[in-house]
Amino acid sequence: MSSYETGLLSEIAASLPATVAPDSPPTFAYVFRTHARYVVGLVRRLGVSACDAEDIAQEVFLAVHAGLPKFEGRAKLKTWLCSICVHKVRDYRRQAFRRRETVTAEPIPSSAPDTTLSPSLRAGHVRLLEDIVGRLPDAQRQVFVLYDVEGFSMAEVARMVECPIFTAYGRLRTARHEVRTRFDAAMRRFP
Repeated sequence: MSSYETGLLSEIAASLPATVAPDSPPTFAYVFRTHARYVVGLVRRLGVSACDAEDIAQEVFLAVHAGLPKFEGRAKLKTWLCSICVHKVRDYRRQAFRRRETVTAEPIPSSAPDTTLSPSLRAGHVRLLEDIVGRLPDAQRQVFVLYDVEGFSMAEVARMVECPIFTAYGRLRTARHEVRTRFDAAMRRFP
């Protein structure tokens, strides 16, 4: 169970209305209720540690609260939220040098063929991939997560991370290569 499901954000989300009238702009309560879990998960996938994810999600929703009256609907609401997440995570990563924690995760050794993965082995592979993606440079991680994990179009990703589309494609290609190379190397170490 994630910290979101047991945390303060869960309690707040449960107390807010989850519907909005058709053809009316979304309310903060609606946005928070329907997207809080997604935002916490996205900031984690973008490289925020588990102990800081709710704090960064809170910063995202403070920005949403401030910006929602100006939201014109030119972009999808989810795209707008992702853009805010990317900026807040970027700020978080810039301040990382002030934190004293070090993330260390050892991959779980693989002992079964990958055709029938046990739940623990599958969980180990997921943790390994999370670790590998977490070690990518910020620019590559953002494009990789938004495109390959979240499923946004490359044009949307380029707008969210504020770079030319061909630069975004280059970052994606490099990130995919790094992820594949590191994953394969880890699998060879633990046959």
